[in-house]
Amino acid sequence: MTDGTNTPFDGDRVSVSMGDIEVALAQMWREAGEATGPQVVHTRVLNLLICTEGEANAQALTEAIAALPARHPARTILLVAGDPEEPETLDAWIEMHCQIALGGRQQLCGEQISIHATGDAVNRLPSAALPLLLPDLPVVVYWREPLDRERALLHPLARLADRIILDSGLARDSLAVVRRLPAILDRYPGASIGDIIWARLTPWRELTAQLFDAQDLRPYLDTITAVDLTYGQDGEPLHVTQACFYLGWLVSCLNWAVETAIQVEGAGRVSVQLRSQHGRIAVRLEPGERFDELPDSLVGLVIHADGEPPARFEIVRADDRVCAISRVRLGEREILERVVTLPDLSEIASLSQELDQMVRDRTFEQAVRAAATIAGGSA
Repeated sequence: MTDGTNTPFDGDRVSVSMGDIEVALAQMWREAGEATGPQVVHTRVLNLLICTEGEANAQALTEAIAALPARHPARTILLVAGDPEEPETLDAWIEMHCQIALGGRQQLCGEQISIHATGDAVNRLPSAALPLLLPDLPVVVYWREPLDRERALLHPLARLADRIILDSGLARDSLAVVRRLPAILDRYPGASIGDIIWARLTPWRELTAQLFDAQDLRPYLDTITAVDLTYGQDGEPLHVTQACFYLGWLVSCLNWAVETAIQVEGAGRVSVQLRSQHGRIAVRLEPGERFDELPDSLVGLVIHADGEPPARFEIVRADDRVCAISRVRLGEREILERVVTLPDLSEIASLSQELDQMVRDRTFEQAVRAAATIAGGSA
């Protein structure tokens, strides 16, 4: 353990029996108070249920969970599903994570309960988590598994949730998952639903809107004729979830229609035909270099619009991989070039952003339904 005004308290990870978790947590908080005095603040604002598979994912998630208390001190219950074919086991650990409060000596701390199951015990993970939820606090479920390998235990967890956070970018068949998302929205109408991929799309949506901020550029929104998207790709399979979300957002915001759903042309190239009140809009998706470890991310976009003169609106990631460049060209004249720093798009930053949004996000829901149509499904 460590303590000090500038060092977060670091409690040990403790193995406990399922029946002794609450007693062990109380003892853990007493020991933290004795070690640090009033520095450790025992605050919990939500229950965070995270479900994943495998020990490697569990370790990575624990590192992410450790960064949450500064903004979202929580009781986090990490459910780790092992091999259902192995002998049955159900093991639990507890630990705490602290972050120094801004400008102060106090530390905001959250607690983590990890439950690892194999064999038949995997199906009992939801019932193991239920008695550990703190009453009168919202329940957030983060399903940190590919939706195209969905296990039955998502459903009992989701029925407990006030908010469900998905990561559709983990899917191997991105188009199939995009087509399924409206059914997930409909299946859990009592919960607000978010997606890590959507959170990572936020800077692209904001930068796009800013391209048309100037009064004399807004009319070009009505004369868009083509959209070219470049997305990060590294071999097979096709990862176009974020591109579909972006197009779904454009369709829902600008009242476009989907004339022809996605056509895969090979070598990662994809085309879509959309239509506005003013005519057809040709959409092309081209694979590009991955700028980071994310297999499903936009690299650049160009929006073409007719007019006098015609216009080209562009956003592209800079070579330094941390900035984006926005440009507007009217005819042969470039009237705008702006370099902005992209925000942190890591899993923990995106998860934290989604935890800020506890109410239903109608913009997300409309974009998802439009994206499903683009992917060849039903909204």
